[in-house]
Amino acid sequence: MRFLPTVVAIEVEPSEQDTLDRNFSDYVAGRFALTGDERHQVGFRVAALAGLPRVHAINWNEDEGYGGWSLADVHEWARLHDPDGYRHLTSEGQGFVEEFATRQARSTVAQLHAWFNDPATLVRLHAPYIKMAAMGDLPHPAGTEWVAGWYHRNLRIYFNLARRLQSGDRALVIFGAGHIPLLTQFAMSGGHFDLEDVVPYLHAPQGR
Repeated sequence: MRFLPTVVAIEVEPSEQDTLDRNFSDYVAGRFALTGDERHQVGFRVAALAGLPRVHAINWNEDEGYGGWSLADVHEWARLHDPDGYRHLTSEGQGFVEEFATRQARSTVAQLHAWFNDPATLVRLHAPYIKMAAMGDLPHPAGTEWVAGWYHRNLRIYFNLARRLQSGDRALVIFGAGHIPLLTQFAMSGGHFDLEDVVPYLHAPQGR
């Protein structure tokens, strides 16, 4: 079972595309040692196996919040004004980190990526953003302001991806799992793409 991508897009700023191109060309030529980063281990490897000329940088991260609120500001507000909500949010986050560490120790790379792309996992990854959006008060909607920035960032990533694709392209997008729920929603809602579930490809026997 093969997807055979014509585009591989990763979480790197477009301003770094020239450096990315050099590193990828050097990798194909055997002059670049891959780091442990998934952008190298998955992105570079898949693009090289597919015979692609480059790996596309589509990230956008120029503004992490609106209304003057950073993520640290939101957490501090919640800690002071909504301690129960803050403890619940941080407890859930710590629980996910611990489960990830356990799975990472006992799973193959394919199994770990399949777990990250499981619908139930994606719901867990997106839920904290929605809960954070409710944090704050009427004069200071801290959580809403920051989450608006998170949505804006993902819309810009979606834009960067969409403008690089042409009719008939098959894109493999490699991003932090927290981005996947929104990028998937945008792709589905826009009606411009046919989405493929990555999990069957991860479980497919080698050589098929």
